[in-house]
Amino acid sequence: WGSATTLHGALAISNADTTTQCYEIRLKQGIYKPATLDTGETHIDTISQERGKTFSVLRAVQLKGGYTGIGESREINAENTVLSGDIDSNDSTTNGITRKASITYIDSNTPTRPGGDIVGNNSNLVMALGGLEQSASKANFTSSQQEGSFTQLEGLTITGGSAFASLGESLSNFSGGMACATLPPEPPILTAARKDTPTDSEAPGNACAPLLKNVLFAGNAAVIGGGLLAANNSGTSSLKVEDSAFSGNFGNIYGGAIAVVPLFGQPSALANRFQLDVSNSVIENNSSIAFGGGIIFTSAPSKDSASELNISKSIFKGNAASQKFIDPNSEAPLSNGGSILVMPLSTSDTSSGPINTRISESRFENNHADSFGGAIAVITGIMPGASHLTTQVDSSSFTNNTAESGGAIANVISGVGTSSLFSVVNSTFDGNATTAPANTDASSGRGMGGAIFTGSDGSTNEVAMVVDQSTFNGNTASANASASAIQNLSARGGKSILTVERSILWGTPASGETIVVANGVLNENNAYEPADPVDSDAKSTLNANIIQGGWTANGTGNIDADPM
Repeated sequence: WGSATTLHGALAISNADTTTQCYEIRLKQGIYKPATLDTGETHIDTISQERGKTFSVLRAVQLKGGYTGIGESREINAENTVLSGDIDSNDSTTNGITRKASITYIDSNTPTRPGGDIVGNNSNLVMALGGLEQSASKANFTSSQQEGSFTQLEGLTITGGSAFASLGESLSNFSGGMACATLPPEPPILTAARKDTPTDSEAPGNACAPLLKNVLFAGNAAVIGGGLLAANNSGTSSLKVEDSAFSGNFGNIYGGAIAVVPLFGQPSALANRFQLDVSNSVIENNSSIAFGGGIIFTSAPSKDSASELNISKSIFKGNAASQKFIDPNSEAPLSNGGSILVMPLSTSDTSSGPINTRISESRFENNHADSFGGAIAVITGIMPGASHLTTQVDSSSFTNNTAESGGAIANVISGVGTSSLFSVVNSTFDGNATTAPANTDASSGRGMGGAIFTGSDGSTNEVAMVVDQSTFNGNTASANASASAIQNLSARGGKSILTVERSILWGTPASGETIVVANGVLNENNAYEPADPVDSDAKSTLNANIIQGGWTANGTGNIDADPM
């Protein structure tokens, strides 16, 4: 430790080492910054130059924090080893960590400035994994310890990266806490629309798939992926996040905490396979303006296997997707997925690769979206082209989440030839609510499904929601005569199927409205029969449930008996 180098110096050695002899960098407890900038600096070129410096990782390596500086002694605690973008040292911090990032929006003619705990001019990006230039090394970064390309970050905090600054604003897609990118082999592929299927030589399969363990991403702000951006135009982006936390990060467009997207947010014809595994982690108080307050997960056109999102034993709390960050009086909410948004990206010529999502043993509390899915939204049709999605939620809980439609979950598809199968097993829904004005016309889809909303738009689309062995209590909806618990809507000829079995739907909200299940065509009281565009292709079947008020429509074995 007496001859230790700087982090930039250690990375320079590792990046230049083609013999794989430098496989680990050990960091002594402390605060590390990519650059330094005088607080009073006003020269734009100087500010931009210093803000553009980052900790760059070009070859597979393990970065481990927590060392005390005495031999092998180490304390694994993310907060004792901090990589900070607060290069002018004026953020509001605790223990060197910027806790909350946001923006200060004035109007469309004025550059957006930093907000929250970020003050002044911070690093545009704290850490870059994979190189962000076309000429960068095309190294692989993988999460398997058995592979020579094993890459790991452990026992670190990444904080204070910001696309937004008091001077010298940068709206680079690579901004915020960390960007992990795999680039295509030739520059034209970045700009030219491709309609053909690439050859294997054109899609070399570079992997951006490190292991992040005991890492805290806090107080970072970006255009896409406030805490972490995983982007590629070829190969595999397959991240593993274990025992980690994302807190107080902000995404101006996509993903307050994490964004898994094709490079530059645009679909590419190159082969892509995205995978994100999150386990034993906490995603809290992150936000975005449009898509995915916590996580946005996408797939692009793929010639091989499905992309996968796997969440287990994790907590999502206080995340938000809301236009109100830039306009507190917004009356046209377009923000979806308070905690998680699954959204395939495609083109009019190319279908999106399928997405399989599995969420288990996780908690979702007090999350919000202005439009669909306070906790989780699975949405297609934002981009053209067909998409096929499968989502499974089991042994999870949803409490006090809110959205205009689908207080906890929204499963909504449109476009052409699209399908989405969503299943909920052994889960609980308590106190979730829609936020549309009272007595909103339910035929619009607004204000429907205090807990779950599912709907289809398009004659060739199929959307299905299967609920089994789950409990709904005290969920509320604001639309006129809509379902407080689960709402199923089929619009303009879409095919929407809802099946609920062996579940409990109970509890009387404060308004006195009992919990019911409806299919957008008929509820058990014949209270909701809107005309076109809602039609009878929406089908709901309920079997062997306990339902307050009973159920006399499709299904058998339902009883009205207090389960408490």
